[in-house]
Amino acid sequence: MRFYINFFTVALLLAVMTLPGASVAADKGGLRSAVELFDKQKYTEARHLLEDLLEDGEENGAMFYYLGRLDLIDGDHESAVKYLERTVDIDPDESEHHYWLAVSVMRKAAYSNFLGRMNNMRKALDAFNTAIELDPQNIRARMTVFQMMVRSFKRGGVKEEELIKQAQSIAGIDSAMGYVAYGTYFQFAENDMERAGEQFEKGYDLSPGNRAVAISYADYLWLVDEKDEAIRALDSYVQEKPDDKPGHFALGAKIVLRGNNNEAARELFERCLLLKSETGMPTEAMVRWCLGLVCHLAGEEDVARAEWSRVYELDSNFDSILKTTPLMSELNSILSK
Repeated sequence: MRFYINFFTVALLLAVMTLPGASVAADKGGLRSAVELFDKQKYTEARHLLEDLLEDGEENGAMFYYLGRLDLIDGDHESAVKYLERTVDIDPDESEHHYWLAVSVMRKAAYSNFLGRMNNMRKALDAFNTAIELDPQNIRARMTVFQMMVRSFKRGGVKEEELIKQAQSIAGIDSAMGYVAYGTYFQFAENDMERAGEQFEKGYDLSPGNRAVAISYADYLWLVDEKDEAIRALDSYVQEKPDDKPGHFALGAKIVLRGNNNEAARELFERCLLLKSETGMPTEAMVRWCLGLVCHLAGEEDVARAEWSRVYELDSNFDSILKTTPLMSELNSILSK
């Protein structure tokens, strides 16, 4: 099966998923304590404890799994891939191991050349599918594969019945996510925005506190030029989930694109810098670039230049993100107006 899609778009979609995460079992005392710290989002303390265990010669799949997850959160996707590959080698029967390996590979893909992106794409897809084989209820893996498939539909390689089957499977696990899947199907495969909107709205009515649902619904509203409604939907979500980094970023970006309240957007991006996300998305470089943009729009050129300078200290290849990420490309286009 071939997929012709924007790799980083899918990596961003992974950040959209808000679903219960599974902890990997930890038997030993030190590791158990590290997992408890991780689950409480005390990431620095968890890392210190895990690294101490590693220095003491402790090596098992769960330890490498959490070190990989921490590297992903901190934006070091290269190291995350290495740790999670070791995890899969040691414990190949855990669905979550394969899922997070795939996520890390997708993050890495954005910085690869064309051949590297193709290879990483195949590797990620294999890992997602393995995650589903090991746990058919792994809805994050199912939803990601579906998103990859549906965005490739019109370029060949994916059959309509495959998409319907995947959407049915997702709906059987989670009703709200099922509506998102069907809405995505009607939008991308059928180009039927009316039916897509009906599905997204049903999902939002059912679960407005689910990030995937809220952002998908807001993106639909934005596309059909109901921009104020899109911003209201995201603002409602952020009010309910004040610690959600991707939600704050999505709202801030849409406010900037709307062009009517850059100060509110600035507050949202500044809040993002204090938050963490499971996938490390949006990255600090992405957030700081957006802060530079709102400062530039406010006439604060010195502050804008300082933020943009910091961006390239954090990510010397950030220009590739501006080119390969549709949302960042759209924001970047403001500078040329």
